[in-house]
Amino acid sequence: MGKLTGKVAIITGSSAGIGRATALLFASEGAFVTIHGRNEKSLEETQNQLKAQGVHDNRILVVQGQIEEAKTCEDLINETIKKFGKLDVLVNNAGIEAKPGIESLSLENFDYTFDVNLKRYHCL
Repeated sequence: MGKLTGKVAIITGSSAGIGRATALLFASEGAFVTIHGRNEKSLEETQNQLKAQGVHDNRILVVQGQIEEAKTCEDLINETIKKFGKLDVLVNNAGIEAKPGIESLSLENFDYTFDVNLKRYHCL
């Protein structure tokens, strides 16, 4: 039995990098995982890696969407509880960096960066 057997986790930004590694680790420890990201192909790759690791489809939920959109946040919570019956762990991993850089950041880009990196976590 793994350390997370029977636990249910949402990992935002799990289509690559740290989020993907977290999803793979949590699932290897027995967790049911909701993986999230903006890019459908990258999410599919995470899902394929989970399956290659021996994780059955009934332990994986995929939610694609922009984290800065309220509906995506609602879907993450509601669909996870609908499929798995509960939520134990939330890993707020999704985030972006300011582009083209903080020194020349427009107000519009600042607002977008703020929405993704801070505001949506309040909603979750």
